[in-house]
Amino acid sequence: MTREEEVVARSNAFRAQYRADTPTWYRGEMHLAFTLVFTFGVILYCASRLQQPSWLEWVGVVLPMFLFGNWAEWAAHRYLLHSPKSLLKSAYKRHVNTHHQFFSHKTLDYHGHRDWRALLFPRSPRCCSCWRRFRLHCCWARYGLPTPATSRC
Repeated sequence: MTREEEVVARSNAFRAQYRADTPTWYRGEMHLAFTLVFTFGVILYCASRLQQPSWLEWVGVVLPMFLFGNWAEWAAHRYLLHSPKSLLKSAYKRHVNTHHQFFSHKTLDYHGHRDWRALLFPRSPRCCSCWRRFRLHCCWARYGLPTPATSRC
């Protein structure tokens, strides 16, 4: 077996197991839709706060943001998610152990909504825990209650 065939065989075995482990309730389309609706909702909200921008201001803001956004996505993927010494070591491990076993240079295709899970990465339990703590702290602060200083993500 050649190295290429070994990569494809290993990727296909991982894909079969990953699909089997995907919860039955997971819908890739809904995950993508939520992500896009939230993203465009924030963009529309920010745009609605502008007061009579000219077309030059739109081009001067939107085009650089689009270019910077694409560069930031590429740079984060290239330098943070491919470096075991980066600040995001847990994200690196998750990215390499899932995404790059599911997708290789020979297995870039996808078959159905369950494969989107390997691309979109659902929230991790640690992320959910931090988000819950953040919301709790915000509620306490809103009502003037003391917040515990020992809680860290």
